[in-house]
Amino acid sequence: MDKQLQQSLTRIASAHRAITEELEALLRNASADDFSAIHDEAHTPKEWDPELDHPLMTPKVVSSVRAEQDWCCLTYIGGIYAINKREGRGATASEVRHYAQKAGYKDGRAVTAWSKGNGATQNDPDKHRWVTQTGVDHWVKQLASKLGVSLPEDLGRV
Repeated sequence: MDKQLQQSLTRIASAHRAITEELEALLRNASADDFSAIHDEAHTPKEWDPELDHPLMTPKVVSSVRAEQDWCCLTYIGGIYAINKREGRGATASEVRHYAQKAGYKDGRAVTAWSKGNGATQNDPDKHRWVTQTGVDHWVKQLASKLGVSLPEDLGRV
């Protein structure tokens, strides 16, 4: 490879690294507010159904971007809440696993201690999972509002 081509490639690689570092710094310092502008042209929140829709951002359990973590919480607890509200029953272990995985967790066990420990969920005597009022108010409704989405009317539109 001639010297001029090598110098050009070195400059391009250096510029690419600088852009990558700048983007990573922006993501590290981003807040949920930076990602909450998921709106249509009328600036109304996009309706999002935790039982039926995919998260609008890839949820990541471990992330430096708070909005990705918030989507984990809303996806998991929102999905369990949708079952509670619409079907009038607690979520089964299989459903807990499904929503945990949809939210980016490895399995249902990964969310059990976390969601029960913070008061968001509880199990009934049959070991079916229910979202508590704290879970509904904080982990479903507040996060939906923070992330700029509206819940369906039957789940208590935000």
